[in-house]
Amino acid sequence: MIKNILKQLWNQRRSNFWIALEIALVFVFLWFILNFIFKQYEAFNRPMGFNIEDVYEVKINNLPASAANYVKQEEFGTTSNEDLLTLLSRLRRVEGIEAVAPTSCSRPYSGCNGTRMFASIHGTDTIARGGMFRVVTPEYFDVFRILTPQGIPAGHENNIMLVLSKNLADTLQVARGDSAYLTFSETDWRPLVVGVSTEMRYAETWPDLDNGFLVLPEATFVGERWPDEICVRLNHGLSEDQRTALWEQVKQVCRINNLSYFYNTPFEKMRENYLRNATDEVKAQCWYAVFLLINIFLGVIGTFWFRTLHRRGEIGLRIAMGATRTSIFSFLIGEGILLLTVITPVAIVLMFNIVHFLIEDTSILTFITGCVVTWVLIAVMMFLGIWYPAYQAMKIEPAEALHDE
Repeated sequence: MIKNILKQLWNQRRSNFWIALEIALVFVFLWFILNFIFKQYEAFNRPMGFNIEDVYEVKINNLPASAANYVKQEEFGTTSNEDLLTLLSRLRRVEGIEAVAPTSCSRPYSGCNGTRMFASIHGTDTIARGGMFRVVTPEYFDVFRILTPQGIPAGHENNIMLVLSKNLADTLQVARGDSAYLTFSETDWRPLVVGVSTEMRYAETWPDLDNGFLVLPEATFVGERWPDEICVRLNHGLSEDQRTALWEQVKQVCRINNLSYFYNTPFEKMRENYLRNATDEVKAQCWYAVFLLINIFLGVIGTFWFRTLHRRGEIGLRIAMGATRTSIFSFLIGEGILLLTVITPVAIVLMFNIVHFLIEDTSILTFITGCVVTWVLIAVMMFLGIWYPAYQAMKIEPAEALHDE
């Protein structure tokens, strides 16, 4: 049967050439559309390197000296920094709070993180690399559950250290316990002991970034910078009533001299707000891709539908010659599948060259998987384009088919 189909395809090579060209182009375009949709899905579902479930941002109000109820330092005998450290200690004792960390332009989805140069020296060679820079406390890694590649919390090995994401550490060719340099200026390079965390991303729409964390003791952190917010991780599984009672207790413990509780925001809501524009854009792009996908489906189905309808006389003649409906249907489907199979290697070679020059991060497995899925989808389109018109054509009476012939 395959030999007969190949012979007929060759005999009709002039008309089949244009169909084969259409299939090759459809194969390439369909692969790219599917690859785009897969990349978007993969980007949103890859590990972030941190966890924000049950994490809240707590804003603390620090009364200015001009406020009516401002208390002068001489009256209570402590500084604002000391009051803040007391507040942090009290928060840790609240039942239901798992971890607490002050942050300043270092929390996820903040949009205000800085960059620095990181370097390592190997003999006479120096490797330097720019990356995202954040100043944090050791408990920051507990709040956001940032782990080492071995699965333990990062940032607890030393009092002052430099925690690098694994991709940055690999670039600098350093490992845990080695020394790396953090550049504060062109002449100020400070060596620090290195810790290593897993790869991290800035947001779901971003790739993995080179991340560096300068880890300071909490007292040093508060002494050098007033935190923009306090990040708090709650115990998992708290009920709504338990959370309400917890925040009421937080309001009480945060009232220290000129400090007071202002408000809290769940990080999941902050994530939603940060990603709103990006997700709307990605959704629009995906809908464009789906629209093109539907048009390709209709185009291929229509081509084979039209082709099969124009072979109505041939189908009737085969029935008149004694062919069964099953054998005719198998012949037509086999013809379409064989035509697709013959043109697929040509389409793959064309597509491989395009991918090689335009899409550098596509793995062989992704490429092959995309080709298989594309082949199956086009085969389904062919089946739908052949099945119904062939079914209708096979209702023709043999005498009518002979008369038309």
